[in-house]
Amino acid sequence: AAIAPAIAAATAPILALLVNITARQQNAVVMNPEDVLQPLQNAAGALPGAFPPTLHALNALTAAQLAVLLGHYGLPLNPTATRRVRFKQFVGIRP
Repeated sequence: AAIAPAIAAATAPILALLVNITARQQNAVVMNPEDVLQPLQNAAGALPGAFPPTLHALNALTAAQLAVLLGHYGLPLNPTATRRVRFKQFVGIRP
């Protein structure tokens, strides 16, 4: 019984990578402001509490909200000026 949590912890990053590949592929075709975004999991397999549901919502995030999302994924918070671009690239949105 003690092995099950260890296996789950060891496989969580692999499963998150697989889920995130699909999410990034879907986010790569987002073009319109109301297109739905697919959330990504962090390495532990957790989704953030406030992932933007659409491209419009992502573009409306404040620097503080972007910092929370970047932190959830373990991404650098600075420089502040590039937070949105960094987050978009991370989730698979094309420039």
